[in-house]
Amino acid sequence: MQRGQKALLIVPVIGYTQQTGGIAQLAFSLAFARPGANVSAVLAGAAYTVNDQLIITATSSLWTTDNHWYFVGDWRLMRYPQSTYGLGMYTSTTDRVVSMNYDYLRIYESALRRIAPAWYAGLGYQLDYHWNIVSRNAFCEVNRISRYPFGVESTSVSSGPVLALLHDTRANAINPQGGRYLSTVLRTNLKALGKCLLQIKQLMHLA
Repeated sequence: MQRGQKALLIVPVIGYTQQTGGIAQLAFSLAFARPGANVSAVLAGAAYTVNDQLIITATSSLWTTDNHWYFVGDWRLMRYPQSTYGLGMYTSTTDRVVSMNYDYLRIYESALRRIAPAWYAGLGYQLDYHWNIVSRNAFCEVNRISRYPFGVESTSVSSGPVLALLHDTRANAINPQGGRYLSTVLRTNLKALGKCLLQIKQLMHLA
């Protein structure tokens, strides 16, 4: 892709997977290149399935001029009923099937600075938030799956900072003609951040 050019693509998609069944999706793709930089891309989509699953995603891979900075993001909002078949040795496709319904929000954002040719390091934040979790077997609602000792609650939060290291010699990640790629992320989930998020939610609900 030449400097200053942009490529925009909007495509309706109809498909099928074992996990979702039939799926209808509207997909969006935008690619562009800043002066002296790799190709940046934004991918987004909204999908609905015959299993009453709603999936909204947006991922971004953005390079600034001359590749000084790299910003990467992954956002998802989902209503995702699905079947789970147990954990470890307690899996089964018949007598231990649990229907799990939940809402899910993912926010992953990182900013990396070039520290050497094709090497980048930076900081970010990642959130995985599940709520309205309801788990049922064929008979009733359950709070234990496969003897998992911590049980299944109505809300789950994983929230924490990340350290990121990237080595990328590809000029175009969408259609690379060659190059090397290495991505390492160290994430620490902090209880304080999870509690803070839940407190903010409670305050918003009270308001």
